[in-house]
Amino acid sequence: MTHYTNVANDNATVHSQIGLVRGDVHFHYQMKGGAPVGPEKFRVGRNYLFGNAPRRAEELIGEAAAYGCASTEVAYYWLLATLSGRSFDHLDQAQLDQLAAAHQMARQFPSDPWSTAVETVYQLISCLAKQERAEGDLDAHEFDQALRRFLALDPVRQSELRRHLDMVLSGGVQDQLEAIGAAAMREQRLAGNRALRVPKFFMPPPAEPRHLLLEAGPDAGSAWVKLVLGGSLLLIGLVVAVPVLIEAGWFATPAVLALIGLGSYLMVQFGVENSWLNERSRREEARFSHRAAVQWYPVEDQQFIADLRNLVDARFRTHLPQGTDESYWMGHTAGVRASLVDELLRQYGWQRGPNAPYDIDWLVNHHARRLATSWLTGTFYGFREQLKVPFLDSLAFTMGVVCWVASILLVFGSSVVAGSFAAFLLVPMLGVGLPLAWSSGRDVLLKRRRQAAAIQDREARYADEWPAFQAWQSYLADTPDDLEMARWLDYDKAYIRVEAMKTFGLTNRDVLSHVILTQVAPLADRARVLFGPPRYSRYDVRLFLLSEGGVREVNTTLDFATGYLSNEHRRSFRYETLSSADVGEVGLQFESGHRHVVPLAEQGAQRQRQLATHKLTFSRALRLTLNNGQQTFLVIENFDLGLIDRMRENLGNLDELARDAAGVSSALRILEAIAAEGSQWIEQERRRRDRRLRAFQKRQQHGQYRGIAHQQQPSIPDDRSAWGRPEIQGPPRQRADRAPGV
Repeated sequence: MTHYTNVANDNATVHSQIGLVRGDVHFHYQMKGGAPVGPEKFRVGRNYLFGNAPRRAEELIGEAAAYGCASTEVAYYWLLATLSGRSFDHLDQAQLDQLAAAHQMARQFPSDPWSTAVETVYQLISCLAKQERAEGDLDAHEFDQALRRFLALDPVRQSELRRHLDMVLSGGVQDQLEAIGAAAMREQRLAGNRALRVPKFFMPPPAEPRHLLLEAGPDAGSAWVKLVLGGSLLLIGLVVAVPVLIEAGWFATPAVLALIGLGSYLMVQFGVENSWLNERSRREEARFSHRAAVQWYPVEDQQFIADLRNLVDARFRTHLPQGTDESYWMGHTAGVRASLVDELLRQYGWQRGPNAPYDIDWLVNHHARRLATSWLTGTFYGFREQLKVPFLDSLAFTMGVVCWVASILLVFGSSVVAGSFAAFLLVPMLGVGLPLAWSSGRDVLLKRRRQAAAIQDREARYADEWPAFQAWQSYLADTPDDLEMARWLDYDKAYIRVEAMKTFGLTNRDVLSHVILTQVAPLADRARVLFGPPRYSRYDVRLFLLSEGGVREVNTTLDFATGYLSNEHRRSFRYETLSSADVGEVGLQFESGHRHVVPLAEQGAQRQRQLATHKLTFSRALRLTLNNGQQTFLVIENFDLGLIDRMRENLGNLDELARDAAGVSSALRILEAIAAEGSQWIEQERRRRDRRLRAFQKRQQHGQYRGIAHQQQPSIPDDRSAWGRPEIQGPPRQRADRAPGV
């Protein structure tokens, strides 16, 4: 699997990519087990409509109707799902049947706001039909009635109609509705604190703090053996030395014992403490220096470790202390960054979440901020002063050593005075026994202190990280859901279309149809809700305005958090200039932060193998070819980039969902028709639209209705688990020659 990483919080920008699959905590696109099938299909289908996946919504709401789920609300959203993302001339027989079925469903119930919305849609389409036959002139009286009915709707319904009838309505009807909703569109486009909340959608839910796994210290068994050996030598030496000391004089024995006792006390009391401070100081120096390094891990963990290192480096760059050179800061923190990676591996490396290591970004951020603060306050190397051995303690330890040496010399002198050859035995025994007993005893005591300190440090670290975790949870509490992301994107697309028409000096009366396509921009964050379409932090948006004079194309980059548009490019060309439009496999090559699209269909087998060896990622793309051979591509999301839960999701279904959300499903038919018909497309388009509008009006006037198929078995997808509903058991699948529910 190919990984692209990106973390950009706290106003930081990291030039790489991340793919994130969010759990659908709201069950937007998942069936709830145990709930009635029909209502659940309707609920999920409605959410797909809100989430910019109208074809999936149309399917599910039709199935809900087939299960007997009927109401004015169901009729309204079935109507919107059928019309959304389609121009009227591309409604075939099945869709016209569905529109009639939805209309008839609404009329079966008493009038309410939902049925009023249904009738408003029909009246607007009726105005459109009369406008088309009158060559652009509106029936003022009928449109005035439709407009009053539209304005009487709830503002939410008005917004939904503008969003989902965008490609159906045209001409003066569309001009009037856009004029009414222009202020609301500008307001709602950036409403809801969008700039601050959108980046949170691309941040994974944080992993909870964990206790740091303690490092295995050196075995104390050898220290105990040395302690016993040293103590034995010391005890035997003293037993042998006592007669010699007595023979040398009455003062020798108490003097030697006093010196050994005082020396032992001073060395144990101050020597252990001094050794502990020196050990802690060496560990901290190693941690803060280039000597610190991540320990060895298996090969399969190398990608995780590399991502974690990149994350740590990015966070430290984010918290660069004010007035500090970046290279100087990163140089001085090289060791502490490597140590932090090692510590995080001991905390989370043994049991990683699906979004690791980005689910501990909050923790890396916390430690980087803390160290940056210590740098500014001058306490970055504060351990050097805190762990410095006091002078008096060093002096006391030295006095202890002097007492030991003096005791050995006194024993040696007493032996010489007494004329005993025991000195040659006592001196080595005491000279070896005393240091061996002390050093091994010190090691035993240090191990105990080391264990106690490690537990204390671990608990202190855990207690310090919990408030940071809770603060991060609180920060992410207002993360937008997928439906909000889709609504903002719809407002962006409408805004781009309106601004482009102003730039070209066009009105909706001048535009026969339009196509708007979206794709991920290079260096953008990726995220999606389980079973939902992908969302991006930056989009490349491509708009085609199809007018009498030809095609106007606008390409622009959308910063989704701020709504800011940049890198706009415009061009115009005649209809006959477009020679083909198709969807095929392409290769994506990333180099220096830029993406290069390589069409594979035109490459020979050998050339494809060569390309594949240069880090080529395969995707599908909508390809537009002009007569001069120039090609442009719109890349459809490649779910192999870590954006799929392979245990629960079906790649084929997700590809269709991505095409739908990118606008490819609705655009391809229009662009193929233009490529095939050339300059005749305008006339053919008008004929198709006129036929569809006449057929629609005829059904409306005569009340033709083939019936909601309560009695007909719905068409159930073969792979129920692909949409997260293995618990749903519907009627047996039967062959359907038209859309479900008709």
